[in-house]
Amino acid sequence: MRLATQLRYMFPQAGELQWIVQDDGTGDRLVFWDAALGPQPTQAEIDAAALGVYKTAAIARNRAEARRRIEAKWPDPIQRSAALGVYPQATVDTMVANIAAVIEAENAAADLIDAATTVAEVEAVTPNWPVI
Repeated sequence: MRLATQLRYMFPQAGELQWIVQDDGTGDRLVFWDAALGPQPTQAEIDAAALGVYKTAAIARNRAEARRRIEAKWPDPIQRSAALGVYPQATVDTMVANIAAVIEAENAAADLIDAATTVAEVEAVTPNWPVI
């Protein structure tokens, strides 16, 4: 994981150029730290933040995939039309059940990710996507 990603997670309030990371050929290295952010984090603190970064990224990926799956089957114009009563109730019921199933799968995966205590546990979570 890139050091800059971890620092953005740890210090979301930081503005541009409040810290500078460079790759010195052996990996990323923090070369400048603005004291206005507080004490410069230790490597141990940066390493500890990695789990949170992985969790945030995994949940975001799953949410994007859930949205993609829903939109592939039930594009937004169809959802809006269904809400307006344009489609038969049986179609609306199927759409609602499909969307709920995808959201439930994403939420179940998010719960497992939140409960994970290691990066390996986060990476092992695979949503059980329903066929819609």
